[in-house]
Amino acid sequence: MVRRIVLGALILVVASAPLTGCANTPITPGSSTSEKTPKATSTPSSPAPSADATSKGAEIEAVRHYNDVFNRAFATLDPDPLLAAASPDCTSCQGTADVITKLDKAGGRYDGFEQKIDKIALVSEGDRPVVQAESSLSAFDLVPRAGAKPEPQKARRLFLTFELEKRGDSWTVAQITQG
Repeated sequence: MVRRIVLGALILVVASAPLTGCANTPITPGSSTSEKTPKATSTPSSPAPSADATSKGAEIEAVRHYNDVFNRAFATLDPDPLLAAASPDCTSCQGTADVITKLDKAGGRYDGFEQKIDKIALVSEGDRPVVQAESSLSAFDLVPRAGAKPEPQKARRLFLTFELEKRGDSWTVAQITQG
């Protein structure tokens, strides 16, 4: 039961990404118009806050920051920084936090979980900018509860859309959709 909840919610809400550059073209599978994101060598211990909302590329930086926090939340099973990087109304962000909390309470864990942004593009500007990202979710082991046998999960490609909103002087994630 915990496994079904964790995997279903994970697939539904997996999303977050680091940023760099902004092309106003949507990302399509295999497209080459959007920027490539360099591979991260490690998960930061304390991700820096996102850039000031008025600076060039701030929307992409906000998504990158969220992805860093997202990966850290799965590594530590602490969803609080993830929620701090999102709008209180972000249902997909809350869903991710709930999955992490339930797994932590069950004594489970994720081994080897990491989401990397391969391509990213700002596709809409304004009060609620939209950023699209093509990302890779690594193969990982899900341990659904204390003492359970690890359950291997396959690597996946994800196409994510991030809707942002301004909070103070920074962009935050308002909603994430997959598709």
